[in-house]
Amino acid sequence: MKIILYIVSFVWVAAGVCYILYTEETRAFIRQLLEEVDRRVLAVIAFVSSVLVLYAAPAATNSWVVVLLGLMGIIKGGVFLANPQNIFDTIREWYINEVTDRTYRFFGIVMLVIGTALFSWIK
Repeated sequence: MKIILYIVSFVWVAAGVCYILYTEETRAFIRQLLEEVDRRVLAVIAFVSSVLVLYAAPAATNSWVVVLLGLMGIIKGGVFLANPQNIFDTIREWYINEVTDRTYRFFGIVMLVIGTALFSWIK
């Protein structure tokens, strides 16, 4: 179970660093990903990875935070899969075309903090 938390924390830290240091390249990668990959595939990835995080939550000292992150991911995957009122396309268009570089860097800082915190909470 620890390995799941190590992988998730590493991915969040790596993504956060990319968002902060390589903003334009990350934006181009995210644009390509969101335009080429079907939303249902992304929703299933979010759902399955969140279930794995919930499964691994007992391996963390602050397991309630890990459970909260897992539940939020499951909700995100479910909403993107159901796509009520075409919410996925609205969020995708906002994230690709309207978000500034500062916002991307802010998201990177949040990912870096969450990934580092998760890494430090592994028992």
